[in-house]
Amino acid sequence: LVSRDFLIFEEVFYNFRYLSLVFSLVFTYFIISVENGNIFNRLLSNRFLGKWGEYGFSVYLIHFAVFSVVNLLDFAPWMKLILAFFTLYFVAMLSYYLIEKPSIRFSYRLIDRFKLN
Repeated sequence: LVSRDFLIFEEVFYNFRYLSLVFSLVFTYFIISVENGNIFNRLLSNRFLGKWGEYGFSVYLIHFAVFSVVNLLDFAPWMKLILAFFTLYFVAMLSYYLIEKPSIRFSYRLIDRFKLN
């Protein structure tokens, strides 16, 4: 469920919080339909969306912190949403290239070093 304080969810929008269930079902159908090679497949092969997928774990880890900080700002709700989106993308990109990717390379080196023959 969505909290009352989340970015643009003022009282008016909070009443639509169960709409996220509908969104989840539609998104699930969207992802499953990609397997059939329809127009959604071309949409998801977009480079920008591919990068979002690449940064997905970093987005998952930092989204709450970014949203919390952006929510403290005294901007219009739509500006908060745009700022949160771009800030999240930038911070996730930094996290991916500076922390996640080097950690993955390090883990491969550890695995190779301690392999049982």
